[in-house]
Amino acid sequence: MTTVVRVQVPDLNLNDDTLDDRLAEFDNATFSEVDGLTLITVYVEDGWSVVDTVLEATRKLATKIPAAIAKRVHPDLVTTSDIAQRVGVSREAVRKWVKDSRKPFPAQFDNITAGHQRVWRWAEVAEWLLKAKSIDMDEDLPSLADIAHIDACLNKVPDMLSQAWAMTQTEEIAFSFAATGRRASISPVIDIELYRQQRVCRGEEVSSAV
Repeated sequence: MTTVVRVQVPDLNLNDDTLDDRLAEFDNATFSEVDGLTLITVYVEDGWSVVDTVLEATRKLATKIPAAIAKRVHPDLVTTSDIAQRVGVSREAVRKWVKDSRKPFPAQFDNITAGHQRVWRWAEVAEWLLKAKSIDMDEDLPSLADIAHIDACLNKVPDMLSQAWAMTQTEEIAFSFAATGRRASISPVIDIELYRQQRVCRGEEVSSAV
């Protein structure tokens, strides 16, 4: 099954006819406008890495059109009415789900219309429906972990590997000075999969052997 990931690219002007040829070069992505937002929709074939494929597409887009910088995965926000319509239940049923403390509903994403309308991320709601209600929406959505990873890469959040390395160095140096007064050699244990993911995040080539 193909996983579909939509990413916001606010400065991409789809009305610019001079970009048509460059956008046509994407064989696993399409472009559209939804509620005033320009989106690149990336289709990830079964067995492919969702994070790798989406980041490769957004980097390719920025290379071809420098102003087209991807910002975040489109959250696909839904109200209680939207949820009811997609699931095929009443709005009252959804309101009961939201209030049921025995099976905590996902935290709301935001309030709209002057705070009177609550909205949720559809990906989180769909995951909750499967786990809490055994309702499979039959949509191959990206996992919440993949969404967080893609957003962190697009926004250049300092990677966990660098933070862990710096923390290990600081702790070992402090321990060495306290125990012997001499600086220790640093040899922290590195999580190979985390290392691979962070290199992908930075746009570096990663061989299958890493």
